[in-house]
Amino acid sequence: MKLLKATVAPKVAEWGTLSDDPWTAPQQDALITQIIELSDTITPRVIESDGLSEEVTQAYLLDRTLDELNSWLTRVAATYGNFTNMTAGQYSQKNENYRLGLRSGTLQEIEDLPQLGKKLALDVGKYVSRNPVIDVDELVAVKGIGINTINEIRELIYLDQPVIGLTSPTLSQFLISPQMETWIPILNTTDLNFFLGDRNTMIRGLEAAPTSHFERMMSMLQTVYEQALRRYPAVRGVTGRTIASWDERRNKEGEVKNRLASGNGAILVNSEYVSFVKQQIDQATTSIYLMVFLGTTAAGNELQPGPLELVIALEEAALRGVDVRVILDQDDGGEPYKSLFINDNLVDRFRAGEVEVKFDRKDTLLHSKVLVLDGQKSVVGSHNWTFNSFNNTYELSVYFEQEEVATSYQDRFLELWDSLPAN
Repeated sequence: MKLLKATVAPKVAEWGTLSDDPWTAPQQDALITQIIELSDTITPRVIESDGLSEEVTQAYLLDRTLDELNSWLTRVAATYGNFTNMTAGQYSQKNENYRLGLRSGTLQEIEDLPQLGKKLALDVGKYVSRNPVIDVDELVAVKGIGINTINEIRELIYLDQPVIGLTSPTLSQFLISPQMETWIPILNTTDLNFFLGDRNTMIRGLEAAPTSHFERMMSMLQTVYEQALRRYPAVRGVTGRTIASWDERRNKEGEVKNRLASGNGAILVNSEYVSFVKQQIDQATTSIYLMVFLGTTAAGNELQPGPLELVIALEEAALRGVDVRVILDQDDGGEPYKSLFINDNLVDRFRAGEVEVKFDRKDTLLHSKVLVLDGQKSVVGSHNWTFNSFNNTYELSVYFEQEEVATSYQDRFLELWDSLPAN
């Protein structure tokens, strides 16, 4: 069975509604044909089984093809983000909006913050621009600002690292959520072209770059298709059992999404993880559960934070009565990742204090990076608690303020904790 035109046509028609220059019927047919060819390359054959409906199989083939397209667009967005070195913003519960970055915010925006005025706004703007401030509490150095003022505005601000760049509503939306539905408006409102290559490729491509919305869409699909021809073997296929499992997961995900309430969140890129997570730890009142592959006690500096300040925050939380527990990985005999050697100092430090800590079993690899706070908040992603992870590698984690999500991670943590021997 192969992906059918009748399955692809509604999706292409849906995309067409996003364009100010509607595709003609022949153009829609060309797009459909190209998508079907891409599907045939990704999944050249389906080994059918009894009880598997054609509807489910078609949905699987379309979903698999769209995943391929969206994965390329995700790489486009990541490339742009790396080029601009742009960090993510932070969301505020207090006013249900993104926080104000003090270094890039206008003086009027700073002036509008509670308990500030025109003079203080200018003084704050000068202070954060001229000094390597890394913590909001350091604003007490500004004459006229006390701890009460800081506590009033804390949830509304953050210390950003602004870059100079170009943006637009359509480009911003694509970078936040890279997928076909946000890519098509980019084609519609700009002259941007999708390309794969280096600087030479880009320069050569400009000489014969497609100009119309449809031509640029076809160029993108053709590039992805040709790359799929090179990457995927012709003997590739999928079994009916795999499709049935996919359908079961899809149905379960739909049930979970229907149960979930909305919640706040944030994307934490590179070193901004440290200040954000420290703030969450400082606010925790009942429990903090952390399982992470690697953790150290390395100190940082004003511009490059280290994990030590997070370690101290955990220790302070434990001293004020919060249930703090940590699980770290250990290699069997110290190989191959040397996690036992790397984590040993942190484990010794916690064992000498109030933080409960355990090593994972030697015959398994604990590669999770999960933090759960008060059973209400969770941070999940790629950050290890090391200086290198915060400053020298590209890492990304996501903060969820959603009880059902946090509870699921907490249950997994406690299940693992209870399975490990006491120190």
